[in-house]
Amino acid sequence: MTIWQQLPFFKHFSEWRWAQRFVYPAGRLPWRALLRRTIEWYWRRLNGSLNQPSIIQIPYAPKIELIVPALAPEYPLFIHRVPLYEAEFFILPSLVKPDMIALNIGAHTGIYALALAQLLPQGFVYAFEPAKTTYQQLQINILWNQMLGLVPDNIATFRLALGAFDGETRLFQEASAMQASLLPVNPSQKYELVPVVRLNTWLREHDIGRVDFILIDVEGAEDIVLTHATDLLQNHHQPLILCEFNRKFGHQTAIWELLGRFGYRFWRYHSHYHRIEPVADPDEPAIYIHQTHLAGRGYGNVIAAPPSWTPPHPFIIHRQR
Repeated sequence: MTIWQQLPFFKHFSEWRWAQRFVYPAGRLPWRALLRRTIEWYWRRLNGSLNQPSIIQIPYAPKIELIVPALAPEYPLFIHRVPLYEAEFFILPSLVKPDMIALNIGAHTGIYALALAQLLPQGFVYAFEPAKTTYQQLQINILWNQMLGLVPDNIATFRLALGAFDGETRLFQEASAMQASLLPVNPSQKYELVPVVRLNTWLREHDIGRVDFILIDVEGAEDIVLTHATDLLQNHHQPLILCEFNRKFGHQTAIWELLGRFGYRFWRYHSHYHRIEPVADPDEPAIYIHQTHLAGRGYGNVIAAPPSWTPPHPFIIHRQR
C-alpha cells in the first residue's frame, strides 16, 4: 500500500473499491451507508465508545442482530455488515432450503449460525464453537435474536472442537478470537484446553443420519474435521459444503483430494459477476481473495458440492442498505 493510500479518505476509498469487486453482489456497493457508518466509526473512536458493548444490525436477508463486547475489533462487520468481507453471506438464501439440517463448524459469535437459523424455519442448525468466552457470546446472540423474534427455536450449540480424536485438545489463541485454531503457528503460542470429538462420533451419539449443509471455518483444521466425517461424505445424501481454503496452513490440497474421492466438485462465488463458477485446481488464485499481498498467505471460500448439484441461477440479489 502506498503512502497516499494510507491517508484516511484514500484508504477507505481503496477498501470500498476492493469490496465492490470482491464482496457486494454485482458490484452494488452501498456507498452512502458505508460513508455514514465510517463517519460514525471515527466519531465513536473520538468519544471513546469503541470499547463499549454494542449491537450491530445486519440489514440484509437474512436480517439478524449481533451483540459484540466491543466495537474496536469489529471494523469490517460494523462498516460492511458482512463477516470478514465474505461475499458468500449474500448467497446463503440461494444455497439452502427451508427444511435443511445444517452444521456450522467454527461458529464464533454466531453470525452464520443465526443466518442459517432464520433461513431454515423448518430445519435445524447445530453450531460448534470450542473457545469458552466466544461460546458464551454465541449463546448471548442466539438468545437475543430469539427474544426479538428474528430466529426460531431451531438452533443448538455445542462447546466442542471437531477434530481427529475424542477427548480434550489445545485451542491455540491469536490476537483475534476469530483466528483461534487447533494448529499452532509458533512454539510459544498461548492456548486453552477445550473438549474435542470426531464428527463421526458426534453424529452417532446424537443419532443424526442426515445433514444437508455444512459451513466450516476452523482456521486450517478443515481437512481434519472432514477426514472424520466419512459417515456423511459416503452417504447417498451428501451435504453441500461451504469451506475455507487457507494458504497460511497449506491444507487446501488435502481437502480437495479428500472430498474428490467422494465425488465432490468445487465451485466459487464470483461476486462481481454474481455467479457461481467451477474451480479446476485447489491453488487457483481466484479463490484466495483475502491477504494475497502477504507471502504464503491468502484465503477464500469454496463450495464443495455432490456431483448432482447445479448452482442456482438466477440468484435473488437482496437490497443493501
